[in-house]
Amino acid sequence: IIRGTDFAGFPTDKAGPGTAVTIRRPDGRIEKHVILGEWDRDESLGILSCESKLAQSLAGHKAGDDVSLPSSAGDEVCRLEEVAPLPDPVRAWIGAGGQ
Repeated sequence: IIRGTDFAGFPTDKAGPGTAVTIRRPDGRIEKHVILGEWDRDESLGILSCESKLAQSLAGHKAGDDVSLPSSAGDEVCRLEEVAPLPDPVRAWIGAGGQ
């Protein structure tokens, strides 16, 4: 049996599964994403699979780090502005079984 996790108690000092991240692109755009499990994805909530290229590029980095991230024009160096716990709407999504 495979069961999902609610990510409670996961560390939030660096980017990885169970974290919400804010990145700043070189053009100043701010993006917010949430990194969850391998099969999780919901564009409206910014949820990414931990297996996505973006999530893997961010993994292990802390707020303030410059990170090379994929973009439509190729990789670009972005600033990881914040790593935070999961926001309430994402916790609700997880509680509803990702629906």
